[in-house]
Amino acid sequence: MSKTHQSGIQRNGIGFQNQQQIYQQSQIQQQSEIRYYVYQDLQNIINLIYSRNAVLEHFQNYPNHPMVTLINNKILLQLNLSNTIHFCLQQENQKNRNLSNFLIQQRMNANRILKNVIDSNKQQKNQSLIYQNNQKQMNSLENELQKYKYFYESQNFQLNQFQLQETGLAAKFDESVFPKIFDQQINQLNNGQLQDITSEKDIIKRAELQQQKVINNLYQRYPNKFTQKFQTLLFG
Repeated sequence: MSKTHQSGIQRNGIGFQNQQQIYQQSQIQQQSEIRYYVYQDLQNIINLIYSRNAVLEHFQNYPNHPMVTLINNKILLQLNLSNTIHFCLQQENQKNRNLSNFLIQQRMNANRILKNVIDSNKQQKNQSLIYQNNQKQMNSLENELQKYKYFYESQNFQLNQFQLQETGLAAKFDESVFPKIFDQQINQLNNGQLQDITSEKDIIKRAELQQQKVINNLYQRYPNKFTQKFQTLLFG
């Protein structure tokens, strides 16, 4: 075998190894992005569930207060956004068997966490006087959460499943900001500047911090709960 031929084989071997490394790095990066989308979306939903608990507690004697409807709608908007995220993830990764299986695995774990939170939250509400006294007003959102839990468990995500409740107020929620936020955070994730949270313990801890933030905001803006003029409260 000539030296020229041997050199060509070596170059081809090195080229193949480089292609393999590039492919593997691409797979790792895409898996990281899938994991981030799944768990950040889950975190957002659970944060809002905990925030709603704070609102219901604060307005326990006034279940028709606009703040209750606003937090309900914020959850419904997040559920619709979640459906969109998972629908797109499924479409983008369905042709890659490894990524498709990875997405399914991440969803299964996220579903376990979501189920625990929704079921635990429902059980606590059933034992609460707030819920018992205002069961009719509370059931609507609880039913939607149960429906979403079923979609998640079956991994059957459809677009625009949930209708918002009537508030009589001008809508101020802009879904278009979310892709920009996600894109910025994905860049931070790929640059090693952001760590995704995937454990139930850490997700709950973050949700509890968000709940406390909402409690503090409520007492600052509604110290007498029902006597002050209604103001819009941001749960950001």
